[in-house]
Amino acid sequence: MRSKLLRITLGCAIGCVILYFVLRQANWQEIFAAWKQAKPAWIIAGASCIFLELVLKGIRWMRILEGRWHRPKTYIQATFIGIGASTFLPLRAGEFMKVFFVIKKTGRTLAKTALSVVVERLFDVAMLGILLLLGFALHHELMLRWLKTFSIGNTSFMKIATVLILLLLSLVPVIALILWKTKLRLSIDKIRDKLHLVPSRLIHAAILSIAIWTLDTLFYWFMSRGFSQNMRLNWGQTIFLFSIVSMAFVSSISPGALGIFEFLGIWVLQQFSKPKEEALAFLLASHGTMFIVLAICVLIVAAQETWPPHHPGRQNVPSK
Repeated sequence: MRSKLLRITLGCAIGCVILYFVLRQANWQEIFAAWKQAKPAWIIAGASCIFLELVLKGIRWMRILEGRWHRPKTYIQATFIGIGASTFLPLRAGEFMKVFFVIKKTGRTLAKTALSVVVERLFDVAMLGILLLLGFALHHELMLRWLKTFSIGNTSFMKIATVLILLLLSLVPVIALILWKTKLRLSIDKIRDKLHLVPSRLIHAAILSIAIWTLDTLFYWFMSRGFSQNMRLNWGQTIFLFSIVSMAFVSSISPGALGIFEFLGIWVLQQFSKPKEEALAFLLASHGTMFIVLAICVLIVAAQETWPPHHPGRQNVPSK
């Protein structure tokens, strides 16, 4: 218990320190002014995307584990709890909570339920990789600008960094081939056999994954429309921003990517020449909207689980 509390405290401290350095020179009057000018309709549209994304994540998990439309409410509730807990607690604690919630509700085995979560994450990793490649393809000049920032004295480090990146990329298929022929292939075969992953399940999960990540991208696009004309992002910019800030949530260093989200987001938006204070207002509003939607979803599950109250000693008496 003490170790868990220490991890949570340490994660919060790291996030707060990073957030402090991001916000320490911010002009709060301009940030508040940007919030006052925000358009609620666009913010609500963005919040709706987050809610729909969570619902689709629950349905995707159901399709992977059940292979059919069976008890969707349970899987959606578990997704609310899992993502909510992972947002407010560090180290992906919500993954364990949602697994045990489904086991309690459905009687599924721990091994099978946990494996289905692994398959979920594989789809998310694949989508994140696709988004990163798409983001850099649409804004390759940002990658070059990023590489140009590395310099040693008067010698540019861009060429060395480019060569190293190309070498690493060339090694990826070789390493993948070696792993595929050894332990990775055996692991995939076990997962496929354990979960009965027929092609139809994988196709449905892939389609739902595309819909989920599209809604996530739409969230940032809608939120940018909620602020001034200077903050509006086009599709390419939105995809690039989303792909970068998603790594903040993947890191799981601080609860809810506190601080890390703002740090990565402000770097991206400054590359797009967005005003700093308006960019911070947009990022803080986006992060806050996520927290509010997740908190509401968790409260919905809590209300459904505790109401109506259960009275063990009470029996239904037939009416005369």
